[in-house]
Amino acid sequence: RYDTSTETILRAEADSVQRRAHLRGQMLLRASQSFTDTSTVPDVRARIDELLGGELAPSYVETVLRDRTGRLHSLPADARSPAEAGDLDGAVDIDPTVDQRLTTTLRVRTPAAIAIREQRVVHYGNQDDLAAAHPAEAAEAMRRRGVHTVVAAPVPGRGAPAGAILLGWDRPDAVETADLLTIATIAGYAGQALERARDLHHRTSVAHEMQNAMLTVLPDIDGLTMAARYIPADARLNVGGDWYDATVMTHPGRPDVPMVGISVGDIVGHDLPAVTLMGQTRSMLRQAAWDHSGRPPSTVLSAFETANHELRLGAAGTAVLAYTHRTADGRWLLRWTNAGHPPPLLVCPSG
Repeated sequence: RYDTSTETILRAEADSVQRRAHLRGQMLLRASQSFTDTSTVPDVRARIDELLGGELAPSYVETVLRDRTGRLHSLPADARSPAEAGDLDGAVDIDPTVDQRLTTTLRVRTPAAIAIREQRVVHYGNQDDLAAAHPAEAAEAMRRRGVHTVVAAPVPGRGAPAGAILLGWDRPDAVETADLLTIATIAGYAGQALERARDLHHRTSVAHEMQNAMLTVLPDIDGLTMAARYIPADARLNVGGDWYDATVMTHPGRPDVPMVGISVGDIVGHDLPAVTLMGQTRSMLRQAAWDHSGRPPSTVLSAFETANHELRLGAAGTAVLAYTHRTADGRWLLRWTNAGHPPPLLVCPSG
């Protein structure tokens, strides 16, 4: 006899399988696109939370990353504090003394650590499975959190895994085999995005360090208070085509009296080529001031212009060059010259 109830159940199961397959496909499509505009590690972490916190609906999402010294850092979802996450897969110190090889340095036995060390997806369908494979502390932490299903997927990196994604569900057997493949694929996309973010951060840090090195630390001169304010036109850079400089020199006629050389100028442009020319100009003006010690500022500026022309440096812009020193009666004398730049302003105590 034909059983319509069985057909209804089978049809519902087939529809559920098809619907889950469709959702997985949509999730992977979004994953292939959503990591393209990430530029920082927090950006990547946020995308992981968005992708895996949707259709798969885990009750817990955590990203565990290795830094360049081999230390694991826990980055829980925004809804979880690092302190709460620490007892399951928190920040773990790894001995960095043995050539940074994962097989010898990564000894901790948490789901994320195993996924990183063995470079495979780790899956526990219930609390008993986890308890059989891990120390009692890990199983107890999972029970306290009410998590029954745990998945840890390695996040690939350049030469060694970059970390792992840790997921937990509040019911047993919450994921299927196809779900594990989806999680592993998203972890692969996340690994590529993390490498890009770290490379960008490294390049940006190097550029900013070089740019900061071009900004002068003002000398400490007895009786002379100096201050500088620098705001580049391009917010992405710490410096632009403008510069200021102040250096202590020896007064040609009075060796015991410090003389301060001051230059302020503006190289045409606001991009990195302008920054490069600015650094060369500032340094060349310093050298010219030392080579022409005792000569007026106009001689130094003319010497730079000659070198700029003969070396085909291509620096174009404006500048003010000044020397100041204390006179015998205690006042300060300023001699200056300018090339296209607005002249210095003298503000008296009366305003």
